[in-house]
Amino acid sequence: MYNCRITVKGLLMRNSKFLILKRSYRNKAVEGLWELPGGRVELSEHPNDAVIREIAEETSIDVFNPQPAYIFHINREDTKIVGITYKVNFICDDVTLSSEHNEYNWISVDDICNYKFIGNLKTELLDYFGKDE
Repeated sequence: MYNCRITVKGLLMRNSKFLILKRSYRNKAVEGLWELPGGRVELSEHPNDAVIREIAEETSIDVFNPQPAYIFHINREDTKIVGITYKVNFICDDVTLSSEHNEYNWISVDDICNYKFIGNLKTELLDYFGKDE
């Protein structure tokens, strides 16, 4: 059986830096890896609404006006994941993490190679920002 799901990620930019989150112990396969805030799109949910909800759940930051930045995909043995990374606007950047993450940081594009990211996220970010490794 072929399964496909949609996921969304948010790119929150502040003073030429963007927000990344470090995965906590809840999922051993990705524990300690860095990612953008986001998650799964529910069956009856529009992806724009999902990215707003997921960022609020994971960071307590209220975002608005999500604009697609780039699309990504992940092939797993039994599932294909199609993802949309959105550039989002926000006013207050006070971060309160959910239990899914235990650390956050605002990093510059030049800092990307100093972090260990989930999956192909490092390459995706470098491509998006037009940088080489």
